[in-house]
Amino acid sequence: MAQGSLVLSRRVGQKLILTIDPSVDPQKALQRILEEGIEICVTKSDFERKQVRLGIKAPREVRVQREELVWRDNACNNLEPCCNGGLDIDSDGGPCESTCR
Repeated sequence: MAQGSLVLSRRVGQKLILTIDPSVDPQKALQRILEEGIEICVTKSDFERKQVRLGIKAPREVRVQREELVWRDNACNNLEPCCNGGLDIDSDGGPCESTCR
């Protein structure tokens, strides 16, 4: 079965979030996870920068996302359109201060 590979850098306190892709059958995805597992390996550490590089191998049905992107995507899904064609981040009904996406 096919597995995907990803390498990410993380600093102290930063998180990765692993979820099942919503476009796939969750039972089949869980079965693949049970059969193949998820492998996370520290590939490099940089003590001066206080970060590590992680190599992640998981079935393709598993989404691996940086926490900050999950929060951004969730926030963007709840935004209101604003006057300049962007999205009003604070949805306060006032002028659009910045855009997302």
